[in-house]
Amino acid sequence: MEKTVTANFLRNIYAPLNASGQKVLNRSFSQAEYINLITFEPNPDNVDIKFHRLYEVEGTKRTEIALLETAVEFQHRGVLKDKTYTYHVVAVNSASREGAPAVLVVQVELHRAAAAGVRRND
Repeated sequence: MEKTVTANFLRNIYAPLNASGQKVLNRSFSQAEYINLITFEPNPDNVDIKFHRLYEVEGTKRTEIALLETAVEFQHRGVLKDKTYTYHVVAVNSASREGAPAVLVVQVELHRAAAAGVRRND
């Protein structure tokens, strides 16, 4: 009786590094819109990564909003000024396996009036 053993080792796929997000106001002559600027760095410990996926996360729902083959920056346009956004950035290898997510949160913009405090009329 002959026995065969086959090893099935799957490489870990690590989360991207230094993921961050910032809400910015994009102004032009005729209009203004808020943009969440998302940036990250590919993890150098990963092997055979083909692209990164960016998801917007709301509760338990995860919606893909971008597939980034070479870019490490994404502008999520038309976001709401008074809404906090959560994102997952994941590396994807040639077998279409996703790695652990880098989780980032873009907070609601602090209003200048609130930051200045309450003005008293004495």
